[in-house]
Order: sequence, then C-alpha cells, then structure tokens
Amino acid sequence: MDNLTKVDVLFVGAGPASLAGAIKLKQILNKNGKNSAVVVIDKAGKPGQHNLSGAIFEAGILDELLPGWKERKEDFVTRLLANRVEKDETILLPGKNKSLPLPDWLLPSYLHNKGNYFISLGEMVVWLSDIARSLGVEIYHGFAAKSIIVENGVVKGVKLDDKGLDKEGKPQSNYLPGEIIEAGVTVFGEGSLGKRTGELIKQFGLDKDKNPQIYSVGVKEVIRLPEKNKFGTNRVIHTLGFPSPSDIFGGGSLYSMGKNQVAVSLILSLDWRYCDLSPQLELQHLKTHRLIKNVLQGGQVVAYGARTIPEGGYYSLPEKVVNGALIIGDAAGTANVRTLKGIHYAMKSGILAAEA
Repeated sequence: MDNLTKVDVLFVGAGPASLAGAIKLKQILNKNGKNSAVVVIDKAGKPGQHNLSGAIFEAGILDELLPGWKERKEDFVTRLLANRVEKDETILLPGKNKSLPLPDWLLPSYLHNKGNYFISLGEMVVWLSDIARSLGVEIYHGFAAKSIIVENGVVKGVKLDDKGLDKEGKPQSNYLPGEIIEAGVTVFGEGSLGKRTGELIKQFGLDKDKNPQIYSVGVKEVIRLPEKNKFGTNRVIHTLGFPSPSDIFGGGSLYSMGKNQVAVSLILSLDWRYCDLSPQLELQHLKTHRLIKNVLQGGQVVAYGARTIPEGGYYSLPEKVVNGALIIGDAAGTANVRTLKGIHYAMKSGILAAEA
C-alpha cells in the first residue's frame, strides 16, 4: 500500500454499490483515454467475505453496467441464468401447523418475483471484483478505514487502521501505523450502519430535517438439501406470521440456490419491545413450522450470517454529497423494503456516482 498515499477516486467498501461504481467510472475514464487511479479498499480478507449470500436480484441493472453480460462465459453468469425465478409463493403462517397460500391477484405487482434471479451475493461480488480489476481498478482487502480526513470542510480521504496491536490496543513488535490515503473524491459504500458513513453524516449534519433512519435485522442460513428433496429448483417462498408476534414487522423467506441448496432467512424490524427475543432463535422456530420442516427435511446448514437492513425509505435518506465525498448503496439507505429489494438500487447509486 506504500504507493497508495494519493489516489484520484477512493471507494470505501467492496460491496455491489462500490464495485458497480468503480466499474462504471473506469469504463468512462478508459473511453476518454484517462488513466486516473481508482482504488477500492475493504476490511474483509477476501472478496465477498462480508456479503450475506442468497438473494433475489433484478438483473436489469447489469444490462446498463455490462451490456451483453448474458453472453459472457463466466461460471457465475451460467449459474445466474439457470436460477431464474419460476415458482413464486407468498404464504401466511397463522400458527405452527397452519399455512394459507395467498393468491397472486391479492398481492401488489411489486411483490411478484417471476423473471428475477436467485444469486449468491458473495459470488456476484467476486465476479464484479474480477471485472473491475480487468478494467484497471485496484482493490485491496484487509484494510479498514479508521477515520475520515477532513480539511477546511473538505473530505480529503481516510486513515487506515493501525496494524500489529494486541487485544488491549497496544503496539506489538510488528506494529505498523495506519496509512493516510488521500483522494480527490472519496465514495463511501460501506453498507448498512457503516461507521465512517455515520461519522460523515454526523460531522456534516447530512441528516438534518430528515426522518431518523430505522433498521431491520436479517438472519440467514444456507442449507444443503438431499439430492432428492421437496423444495425443488427456481422457487421462492415468502412467509408472514409464525413465529413472529403480530406487533413485530417482518417475515421469512426460502430461496432456491441451485439443485440442492436453499437460503432460509427471517427479517425482523429492530423496534421490538421484547427483551428476550433472539432473531437467531426465531429463525430456528420458523424452521419448526410443519410446511418449512417438510421442505427442508434431511438438510444440513453449510453457512449462516446476519446483517442489518435500512428500512426508513425516501424520507430517511441523508444528503449524499459533501465537498470531496459521496455516499452510495445501503450506506445511504437505498434499500426498498416495500419491494424487499436493494442490490440493484445499490448498484444504480454507484453508477450514478461514477457518472457524476
């Protein structure tokens, strides 16, 4: 990192928003014959490590970012095209042993998923990282931004975390002070509840006269099913009701991830009043429902994780631009809870940032 003390554009975070922004920016720069330094830093040790897999994706954004992407021969594209949503169900769970499928005509059109795709978000981030590097974007993993550098009201870059500290935060023999990366423009795409983004919003008052941002928490497991299973492929199920009390906003989902894998998740709004409620335990309760238990029979958990989701909507979006910096993706709160989608919005915000 010694040669990265000064760059033209720095993206903080290597999720879909930052990678889409970096790709689009390099496309524009390369087309105009400019060799500006575009750098992405991320605290994760490798691409996709901090991205929770198993999601429904509106792939139209790829037509804008990477025209002709369906003709690409990469393994990720092949898997994506094979995982088109064909069976889309929303089921009310009034109790542990009861289920009531809701007819399509009863649901608003924005909740229909046929024509969208199931993806592993982690795999997509790896794919986008490779494309970004092929265009000349420099991506560095294992580097977390510790603080924002501001001079005379202008964001000048970030200071990285110190290396070689013990658990009390004291320097050890291998101590290296965190480097300062100066940038002409710093783009914050850290994802939901990003610390540096929060610091930026507070320091510049970007949330003045805005509604407070509110959050849900999503907990998820990826389950490997037997080769012959009852869930099938190209199928999505959204659930309402059990196990959540009626005064907690949220719901469950099961997404096909190929022949014998399914992502099972539960999203709960973080404003619950119960001191003993555990989202992880609630997910286990969901899996005990007769319908869910039946389709997951014989399955084995192979991955799990959790993340927060900004759900405040339009009136909770902060101002996204200050002198020297922009905020994109979930860091800005671009997820649309009404449609249960966020990835293509995050990528679009990165594209718009690049064009700006």
